Amino acid sequence: MAGNVAIEQLAIADWVKGLAAMSTREFTLQNVQDYVIRHAVLPETLDKYCYFSKGNYTRNLIFKNDLFECMTVCWEIGQHSRIHNHRDQNCWMSAPIGRLRVQNYHVDRRDTAHGTCKIIPTARRQHPHLFKALRQL
Repeated sequence: MAGNVAIEQLAIADWVKGLAAMSTREFTLQNVQDYVIRHAVLPETLDKYCYFSKGNYTRNLIFKNDLFECMTVCWEIGQHSRIHNHRDQNCWMSAPIGRLRVQNYHVDRRDTAHGTCKIIPTARRQHPHLFKALRQL
């Protein structure tokens, strides 16, 4: 997609409505990524979905159907997620408020007998076996 710049700003209700209008056949990795990139969410429309906790980041559901869930994930400055993956699911992120640092990891070695693995930081963005951690800046 040329430029990777949002061409339209929408209230979160309209943003979700547009994404939910995609048929199952249209709901592909590329189409969703293009939608997320091209349609920014107006930050003030997220207020009622933003709940913060001093101890941990919070996940707050906005919408759910058979194809996707839309949620706010709220961090205080300095909070971070644990290293995780999405196990056969996809994840698109947008930060209409604040800034995030994403650190991806690649599995270097697996020890299936002990149920452990060695992970290393990577700059790669998309791979089905990547793990990630997020930090609020």
